[in-house]
Amino acid sequence: MDVQIRTATAADLGSLDGTLGEREFFADLLADPTESTSLLLVAWLAGEPVGDVVVEFAGAGHPQIRERQPDAPLLYHLEVAPAYQRRGIGTALLRAAEREIRRRDHGLALLLVEVDNTDAARLYRRLGYVDWENGTVEHEWQAAGPDGGRRTVREICHVLIKSVDEGVPGLDAWDAWHPREAAARLAGLDVPWYVAAGWALDLWHGRQTREHGDLEIAVPRARLRRVRAHLTGAGFDLYMASGGLRPLPPDQEMPEDRHQVWVCEPAVPAWRLDIFCEPSDADTWVFRRDERIREPYARMVLRTADGVPYLRPEAVLLFKARHARDKDEADLALALPRLDADALAWLAGALELVHPDHPWLARVRA
Repeated sequence: MDVQIRTATAADLGSLDGTLGEREFFADLLADPTESTSLLLVAWLAGEPVGDVVVEFAGAGHPQIRERQPDAPLLYHLEVAPAYQRRGIGTALLRAAEREIRRRDHGLALLLVEVDNTDAARLYRRLGYVDWENGTVEHEWQAAGPDGGRRTVREICHVLIKSVDEGVPGLDAWDAWHPREAAARLAGLDVPWYVAAGWALDLWHGRQTREHGDLEIAVPRARLRRVRAHLTGAGFDLYMASGGLRPLPPDQEMPEDRHQVWVCEPAVPAWRLDIFCEPSDADTWVFRRDERIREPYARMVLRTADGVPYLRPEAVLLFKARHARDKDEADLALALPRLDADALAWLAGALELVHPDHPWLARVRA
């Protein structure tokens, strides 16, 4: 089919309303293009609009999304008229949206899909979108009601995410190092670092308790330049991965509002390591989410028998308390019986300071 996709203008409103309906929705998007941060892409066939997608470049309006991906463009309202579905038009609209995102120097695309829309989710995953693993969000917009008035529509949506940088592995292209391999790769680097998150707990347990999709380590932000030089000198590429997936050139400092770097092995290609930039230094460990919590670095970092450094379990659990996903709940349940009195007291005190109403408090105090 000779489908053409272009950016819609106010002159297209009559055609859009005649075929796709939702006049108020499209009118809002096209009202003042000089003020709009949204792009409406429309697929046309023989002069008739048969589908559309919206790209929002101002950052998502959902607090959960803004917190984790504040700058990533958001795709929503992808639709194809029923008579033209299953002909590749939805895929063509997504590809066109991704090209626009790349053209404006963004490396990630976010996409919302209603939890019950399994057919659409299947298409998006086939095209490289993956779940972001931070739960669902509530999406709302104004639609025309049966009486001609306006009503608020609310949907619970999955958030899917994709790297749209050409030549960069997809966001799910993880083949992470084992902590021992990371230690070997970082050998000789004069920078304090430690394994974080789920792998840190498994190093403490002395066994792998579950599968890990990645490997996270933490380094002091002030020492990141040394870590970067060490890894790029060994042939690895580094990308800022919070607020978008963008290359981190050797001469560029990590922005203060970014704290996460992914390490890519381009020869594979795959992601090998996830680096957190912490406010800590060589002597003092500082909890990134609340800098009132400080401890001697030597106390907070333990080592395995073969020398791999990892964060103490009570501090790992403090990080996990914020989201308390299923895997975090499982990690807590497995760790609690093994924590000694000092570790439990430290965790309880930190939770009281950072999350005073957290449901984990009762379990930690028990």
